[in-house]
Amino acid sequence: SALNGNLAAVDRKSDVRLSAKRGDVWLNKVQGAGDVFARRGKVLVVDHRGDLKVEVGAGDIQAKLAAFGPNGVDLHCEAGPVRCTLPEAADCVVDGLTLIVRSIRPEGLWPEVKVTKDGYSSSMRGTIGAGGPPVRIRGGSSNISISPPVRR
Repeated sequence: SALNGNLAAVDRKSDVRLSAKRGDVWLNKVQGAGDVFARRGKVLVVDHRGDLKVEVGAGDIQAKLAAFGPNGVDLHCEAGPVRCTLPEAADCVVDGLTLIVRSIRPEGLWPEVKVTKDGYSSSMRGTIGAGGPPVRIRGGSSNISISPPVRR
């Protein structure tokens, strides 16, 4: 934990819990449950294997997943974008919601994920592949998106 400043966990094979009042948080190649809170700042997650929970007040979340844990992914940002890159084997249940209409982008990638707009909110819901762990993304005034891994 840190009141102000940046935090990082790199190449860990254990559960990680990080909390920052002001500052950026970076998880790189963590194998285990990740639990991150940042009141103000950016959270960058790269090649994560395991359950993941990230909550940000004002900032942004970028998560690139290598493999899901049994409890899936929960990303929540009150003000700022949330971008989630799914792992190669992306069998999951998608549940995304923004409270103030912003863009939601899985469109065209997975026809089984439906995007709806209702008044001030937007949502995306659907099952990709055979289903599996939940990928839950919540945003207040946020753009949210899911995408497949970049093929090299």
